[in-house]
This record gives sequence, structure tokens and C-alpha cells, in this order.
Amino acid sequence: MQEPIDIQICLAFLDRNSGAIRTLLSEHPQHLQTPHGLGTWFHEAARVGDVSLMEFLYERGLNVNVVTNESYGPPLMALVHLIKQFKMVHQTFTRHNRGDHNMIELGTIFQGTITDVRTFGVFLKHQEDDVFVDIVDVSWRPGFDPTKELHVGDTMDVLALRYIHDKGYYAGSIKRVRQDENPYRSLVQFMPGHVFRGKVYTVYRDLTSVIMPGGAIGLVDNHRILKQLKPGDSIAVTISALDVDEGRLVLHPSSE
Repeated sequence: MQEPIDIQICLAFLDRNSGAIRTLLSEHPQHLQTPHGLGTWFHEAARVGDVSLMEFLYERGLNVNVVTNESYGPPLMALVHLIKQFKMVHQTFTRHNRGDHNMIELGTIFQGTITDVRTFGVFLKHQEDDVFVDIVDVSWRPGFDPTKELHVGDTMDVLALRYIHDKGYYAGSIKRVRQDENPYRSLVQFMPGHVFRGKVYTVYRDLTSVIMPGGAIGLVDNHRILKQLKPGDSIAVTISALDVDEGRLVLHPSSE
């Protein structure tokens, strides 16, 4: 069975698949205003630095003044605050003559030295190469603040994800190297239909996020939930879809 539209959109944002996001919201405009973990889709587009997608959302009629989450404020402020952060990423790296030194092979693990730590990610250096690790790829732990636990000069193992050609830097992942800390991996051992007891993390109009035993976070379509829930409530769930490496989990409520 196909997942609910809001969950499909969430997964498309995780994939940074702008085409899929545009298609889903064009075909299902009633989901344009859906609030979720980062406020609105506009907040999410700002977080990944996709200006053209923000323009698309605005042109489709997304309300840029509504406040859906006190932590993030209205989407218009997200544009001002979050895009400034991502511009800092691009301004930090200047293109340089790569010369004949060995480039990092994508998909390999290398050591990088931290040169700067921000709330939105970590900057590193590997020999002559610049590396940036987005906050979503720093740690498996929800709510992890790198500014409090990582320091300039620390050496980290990093997985090379892709090379940003126009800016001359690598995008990497720290958390994917640390598979022993991956809370989603422990879920593989359970048989389909196994009932878990999770705790409600956040509740929005159409989606509820649930913290599973071990710390993995999954999404539940609220239309499947028969009673009103609030953060901290216990909920019985089964796994509908699981991507261990990407840390994606879709859940269904269970009557036990």
C-alpha cells in the first residue's frame, strides 16, 4: 500500500528530490499548508537551501506569515534565517586549483579535521580538500547539537557522499560511518508485524513522530490513529517501511 502523501513528501525532502516534491504538491495542493517537524514545507526547503523550491511553494500559495511552530517562527523568517546559514556554507568554501593531488573517492571513508562547528553543520579539512557535513548527517541522535559536543581540531571519520563541483567542496556524513550507533539497524532483527511500544515525540495535523526503543524516530499518518495523542504518550506501532542506512522509518499504529 502506498504511503500517505505527507509521508511521501517528507521522504522526498530527505532525498532532496525537488522534482518529486513539486509533483506531489502540484497533484495534492491540499497538503501545501501541512505543518510538520520543521514548521512548514517552506522551512524545510530553506533548511536544504533550495531557493527555487521556495519560490515554487510561494507561487503555489503557501502562507509565508503563519506561525506553526514557535521554535521556527513564520516561514518568511525561515527564509531570512536559514538561507543566511546556507549561504555561509557556500561562502566559506572558495574554489581553488585542485592541481594533481589525490581527490577523495566518493563512497570511501576518510579522516577530516574540524575547522568550524555550527548548529547547521560541521566544516572539515582533508589534506587540500574542504568538506561540509550537514546537521542531518552529523549524528543519529535526535536534537544533537554539534556546537556543544564537537570542537575545532577534532579528527573525525567521514563518508564521502558527493562532490559539489560549482563550489569545490565535498558533502560528507559522520553518522553513516558510525553504524554501531545507528538505532534503525536494531529494528531489522524483528519479524514483520512485530508490535513495538514507542513514545510520541511530536504531533502535527497529519503526522505524528514516534521515538522507538533504541532511539529511532518514525512517522505515523494521523488518519490511522483512532485517538488524540500528545507528546510523551505511549503508542503501539508496527513497521511499514524501513531504510536502515538513510534512517527512514514509517510506522502504522497497532491495536495490539
